[in-house]
Amino acid sequence: MQLYLNNDIDSSMWNRFAGENVFHRYEWRSIIESTYRMKPFFALAADENSFALYPAFLRGTRCVSMPFTYIAGYLSNCPRLQQLLAKSIRERYLDCYRTLGPTGNTPAKVTAIVEISDLESYVAGLSHNMRNQVKKSITQDLEFRRSRNLDLFYSLYCRKMHEHGTPPHKRAFFHQILDRFPEAEIFAALHQGSSVAAMFCIRGLDAVERKQPTLHILWAASDGRWDHLYVNYFNYWTTMQAAVESGIHVIDLGTTRLESTQHAFKRKWKPVFYAIQDHGIPTGDLINRKSAQMLCAIWRRSPGWLVDAIGPQLRKYLI
Repeated sequence: MQLYLNNDIDSSMWNRFAGENVFHRYEWRSIIESTYRMKPFFALAADENSFALYPAFLRGTRCVSMPFTYIAGYLSNCPRLQQLLAKSIRERYLDCYRTLGPTGNTPAKVTAIVEISDLESYVAGLSHNMRNQVKKSITQDLEFRRSRNLDLFYSLYCRKMHEHGTPPHKRAFFHQILDRFPEAEIFAALHQGSSVAAMFCIRGLDAVERKQPTLHILWAASDGRWDHLYVNYFNYWTTMQAAVESGIHVIDLGTTRLESTQHAFKRKWKPVFYAIQDHGIPTGDLINRKSAQMLCAIWRRSPGWLVDAIGPQLRKYLI
């Protein structure tokens, strides 16, 4: 067995092992390191065609695998090598990562995964009210746009994050993802030529068994002034259609807190919910829950020019 760390790693060998597990790919090292100045800790154990790898970034004594997502942690085709790699990492840092599991114990966050083998059968399984809302969205003066144009997404995203009381990611973060991953795209709903709802998505394998091609909706936002046109229903539905027509039958609708308005909306699409389980990551990311609630309230009441200026600088602290 050979153990490789950071600059000793050959990126092409790493990516050969990572394959279509897009959140384990080596490109994330330069994206997050250059955008947020976070120190990487990428570790690879290899023995011919057997491997175990762990992409991560340092937070004091913690080694956090792929901050900003839950689809990372250890990736391996050999349990023995994974155990050896984990032991080696834990001799240096506390390994922190997220996995998906059952929703039995009221988790803080969940993700919603829809599997569509056939669009007609899927629609028939939705509630009568939901089918009507989707039909109404299609009759509005909306246009579906599949693009890599960040302008369709970013301003909507910043506005929505302000409403949620959360600092947004830097524009450069999204730009670099689009630049380095052909799998990344923006799916948008346009009204009279302007984007009124948009999603930032990336294609990869699913986060449950890592076997099925999946469209991951990582960030979504809409302009609430156009809710009467059912823009969110239109955007989600047309995105699902586009995914299935391109051969992708699993759609990860993204993370949400239980009993939130986003959770209620996603529940209408008849997904399977999975709990996002933290391993070694403090509750509330790196900020305790009470402090986080207070900061969210302050953030929502802050002027737009201020949150646009300093928000992206703070985002790296929310992993």
